[in-house]
Amino acid sequence: MNLLKLFFSTAVLSLSAFAADDLPLRTDLNEQVLMIPVGKTFYGGTISLETTFFKPDGDGPFPLIVINEGKTLGNPSFQPRARYPLIASEFLKRGYAVALPMQRGFSKSGGSSMYLEEGCRRVFESTMKQTEDIKALIQALGQRPDINANQVIVAGQSFGGLSTLGLATEPPQGVKLLINFAGGLKNDSCKWEEALQTTAEKLGENAKLTSIWFYGENDSLFPLDVSQKMLANFNKSSKTAEFINFGKYRDNAHFMFGSKEGFDTIWWPVVEKKLTELKMPTAVVSAKYEAKTVVASGYAEMTELDKVPVSAKCKEMYADIISNKPYSRAVAVAGNGACGFAWNADTTDAQFIALHYCKKNAKDSECKIYLIDDKVVWPKS
Repeated sequence: MNLLKLFFSTAVLSLSAFAADDLPLRTDLNEQVLMIPVGKTFYGGTISLETTFFKPDGDGPFPLIVINEGKTLGNPSFQPRARYPLIASEFLKRGYAVALPMQRGFSKSGGSSMYLEEGCRRVFESTMKQTEDIKALIQALGQRPDINANQVIVAGQSFGGLSTLGLATEPPQGVKLLINFAGGLKNDSCKWEEALQTTAEKLGENAKLTSIWFYGENDSLFPLDVSQKMLANFNKSSKTAEFINFGKYRDNAHFMFGSKEGFDTIWWPVVEKKLTELKMPTAVVSAKYEAKTVVASGYAEMTELDKVPVSAKCKEMYADIISNKPYSRAVAVAGNGACGFAWNADTTDAQFIALHYCKKNAKDSECKIYLIDDKVVWPKS
């Protein structure tokens, strides 16, 4: 039996050096890690999903968005906990709580991974098993006094997008909209395109709930001809799915979800319109979670290495950062010359991560942000 090969990418690609478990919780976003029971083992034990949970200040009840993660390469038990703090902050400022569950067998979630060693024969079964856990998680969260169980959105990326579509036929009460970002499952050892098309047809047979699908022209995993055939099969019976071809996105459309650019210009305008039709909240109600505009201090240009107040080793790393590492990125430096870096994260989280690692290296010396993206913000004085 060939091991099912699954490929997944997040728009904010997790770097191993920045594993979520190594970072303190974002208290400014009220980040928590919950273990939410969703089922039983064969022997009667409880299976719980490790779930990153953000919520606005206050008692609520808050509307909820659930975001389902896909799979990175490698052993799923080593996959970092999903966070997406940029997307979380966008919904927090609109008054939503945000839940990001890890699948069974992923990170610290209990149970065994649902990725079956069955080639392409059981894609639908794998999808629906994951969907059942999502239903159980929504039901559990809906019992909390700070959650409005009648105002729920469910979204998913890659395989998380496919399993989100499993809710279309029998959605939990209160779920208003499904959002699929580059959903699919790929196995190069078999006819995975046909398996996806068959699965999409089964998922759409009795679909009752509206879903919006986002796919790009340069998606490295799911070409448009594949995703559009999935859509046609899904819509054969119910015609409840809306397809958005957002064209090319940077060097890989599979990375769109999670980026500020993707949120602002591609998917939020579409989702906002639909949520307004559904009488779901869309307006910003708290400026606390707004990302601040980055303004250069005038202390130095990014490329003026001699002005960076760090050790020689940190200066070498800084030079590599500004030459080779993608946005969003941040550099933090300490009074004793220590440093910390982050990249490929959203802007506020890049600063958070850079400060965290700077503090670990600086011991008792104070750390401050020096660079954000291409702007030096170190005080001019």
